[in-house]
Amino acid sequence: MRPTLLLSLLALASSSPVAAQAIVIPIRCGGQCPRTLAIDSAKVWTNVNVQGRAVTYVDHVFRNTTSEPMEAAFFFPVPAGAEVERSWVQDGPQHKLETYNEWTRPEESRLILDGLARQRPGAGLAAYAGRRVVHVRVPTIPPGGVKQVQIGYAEMLRPRAGGAITWSYPLALAASASPIGHLTLGM
Repeated sequence: MRPTLLLSLLALASSSPVAAQAIVIPIRCGGQCPRTLAIDSAKVWTNVNVQGRAVTYVDHVFRNTTSEPMEAAFFFPVPAGAEVERSWVQDGPQHKLETYNEWTRPEESRLILDGLARQRPGAGLAAYAGRRVVHVRVPTIPPGGVKQVQIGYAEMLRPRAGGAITWSYPLALAASASPIGHLTLGM
């Protein structure tokens, strides 16, 4: 008997904006760095096989709204038991691939994020304390420029009582997370 697959999603109310799970922190700026960069859109899709292995891909699109170029650090919380399989960064409008499979392991990413949290106490990073995260370096974003970061991770879903397999995707870690301009979920 094949297990039933249940898709667990948050109910999205039109009166409350959805917030991003990831966070983009400006690192090197020509002027004063903003606290974080807002995520314009996020696209989440997953493929689940009959054995319960889920491979999830998350695309984040964000822009530099300042008048100065900047580099950024992208942090993404990885679910317990999941392993990152790929990442890439591309220049938004030109779709030019800039980095491929360059991410920092969760142990090193935690050190980077903790260092940034000490340097920038008001940046809203407390919600990520103790979370398993990966870091992706975002190359220079020109003024008004757009970048796209994709993270792909795999995890084994465990059947619950009755044999149902449940996949879920949290949309925010804290109320301070940036709202997403547009969200697409698919399975």
